[in-house]
Amino acid sequence: FTFSLRENNVRSWDLQTLEKNPTFSGHNEGITGVDAYDNTLLTSSFDGTAKIWDIRQTSVVHTIDQHAGPVTSINSWGNYLISTSADCTAKIWDKRNYLFLSEINHDGPIFGAKV
Repeated sequence: FTFSLRENNVRSWDLQTLEKNPTFSGHNEGITGVDAYDNTLLTSSFDGTAKIWDIRQTSVVHTIDQHAGPVTSINSWGNYLISTSADCTAKIWDKRNYLFLSEINHDGPIFGAKV
């Protein structure tokens, strides 16, 4: 399915039937980005968090709240998650246990990363 961003929620539709699937609600401010892998949805938000969701259960598995500003994107790459932020950092996380691994600093806000 595909995702549409609206306010603090992520809405999804079945691409074959165009029927609406469950809505993912849990951020306190607007959504800035989405990514997905396997049965996992990743969302980033102006509220300073990124969330990892179980798509089947529409529930939050983990919340990343270690950025000092809006989280502008979160993406999956191999065994890693990469979150970027207006706080001028990109952070790398272990996808298996969500542990922080490393940080890349920049002179200005980072609005996205893709490997």
